[in-house]
Amino acid sequence: MAASSAQYTVTTTPVKIVSADIGAEKVYIHSETAIAYLGGDNTVSSTTGYKLDVNDKIILDTHEGEIWAVSASSSSISVLIITK
Repeated sequence: MAASSAQYTVTTTPVKIVSADIGAEKVYIHSETAIAYLGGDNTVSSTTGYKLDVNDKIILDTHEGEIWAVSASSSSISVLIITK
């Protein structure tokens, strides 16, 4: 297994935080400083996205699609990806 990690600053413009082509076995996402919203493309918004509260974490198993994030303010998001 291989692991890669990244941190993103997310604001009102959607940011791609996970690529579609990684074939991840697990994806860990942690919203650190503000509420963030997650979605499958760059149209994600606070009304369409999955709400990730401050200090919330989400774990996705066998994920293959893109994940985008947006926030009403400035949010720091950490991502850890485990691949085969």
